[in-house]
Amino acid sequence: MRSCRTAIVGVGNVLMGDDGIGVHVIRALADSVPEDVDLIDAGTALHEAVYELKGYERVVLVDSVEAGDVPGSVYRMELAELLKIDGSTRALSLHEHSVVPTLREAGLAGLELGEVVLIGVEPCRVEWGLDLSPELRARLPVVIEAVMREASPVCVGAERTGVDTDEHNHQ
Repeated sequence: MRSCRTAIVGVGNVLMGDDGIGVHVIRALADSVPEDVDLIDAGTALHEAVYELKGYERVVLVDSVEAGDVPGSVYRMELAELLKIDGSTRALSLHEHSVVPTLREAGLAGLELGEVVLIGVEPCRVEWGLDLSPELRARLPVVIEAVMREASPVCVGAERTGVDTDEHNHQ
């Protein structure tokens, strides 16, 4: 068994409060990830950063996700689930170039990505401001734990081990 080369990608606009949760996670992890894990601050430019992901065996995206649940709810979705989402809506993401269309376009352009998982966080406040809402600040350790759980499994061929998720992929 060996560890996987992993990228944790923070997505979001830090000028818009909770929309910047992905970037806040990257900043919080700055000095605490294993050497086989790279941190990428994509901000609102995932459509540009996606090409940096070639060669990673695992990609963990972190972004705000509007799914209508309680603010601070944490969601886990794999690439296959994400690609089933209707591309005609701004489903999930709050950005102009959101996660789903970006991943779809990357695939059409021939970019082969390793295993892709989105850790999404339900925002409380998306408005001008540099800080996370108190609700998301309080949930930051839970979000980081979910991200690191995805980044830590070891690779066995194309499989991975060590990830526990509940039936609904919702924490």
